[in-house]
Amino acid sequence: MEWKGGQLVEAKIRATLDGNLRVRSYNQLTMAGNKLKKAKGENLNGFFQTPEILDPLISDEANLKGYEPPMSYLYDLPANAGEVIVLVGE
Repeated sequence: MEWKGGQLVEAKIRATLDGNLRVRSYNQLTMAGNKLKKAKGENLNGFFQTPEILDPLISDEANLKGYEPPMSYLYDLPANAGEVIVLVGE
């Protein structure tokens, strides 16, 4: 990975399995100058599992402050084992 000013400039990802590769980035990415497909819904890759998380127990006395995560971009890319995928930040 190559970074500049806290932003991703270039990332090379070597796929070891066939299937969907889901990538999250805080800046927009392209591949070979082409826009990437935005991810939607559940990740179709069988190796990606999202654990079920129970609702937290919160004390009535807790003084909670909201948290807004930074904006991010989520992409789905088809990957073939052995392929090197080069992503470039915009």
